[in-house]
Amino acid sequence: MLRAHRKVRPGRKPSTALIGALAAGAVLLAGCGSSSSSSSSSSNGQVTLKVRLFGTFGYKEAGLFGAYQQQHPNVKIDYQTVEDEGKYYTALQTSLASGSGLGDVQGIEIGRIADVTHNLAAKFVDLNTLGPPR
Repeated sequence: MLRAHRKVRPGRKPSTALIGALAAGAVLLAGCGSSSSSSSSSSNGQVTLKVRLFGTFGYKEAGLFGAYQQQHPNVKIDYQTVEDEGKYYTALQTSLASGSGLGDVQGIEIGRIADVTHNLAAKFVDLNTLGPPR
């Protein structure tokens, strides 16, 4: 997930921007860690999506989490953020190494992408290997 703040294109709903942001974050860290999922699902179909970020991405402040949850009443977004990206990244690396403590969506500072792709690639799953063939 890039930390760049972008304006929503005219004609797009704010929830579309959130879906794109969440999808981008999911692509970054989908399948990392252990085989157990960090999201939770109850017997009534409720899903809790854990979003872990650093700084202020603006999604909550713009009301995008609330709007998304209104459109998808079976989804609850559990959002946590920390201010210090350095400490956040260290904790992220520790969680990746241990295979526990990760959110479903984790932000990664754009300046860290090279490190992640070169040194942590084995912790990720190519989403093209999941689902039906294209």
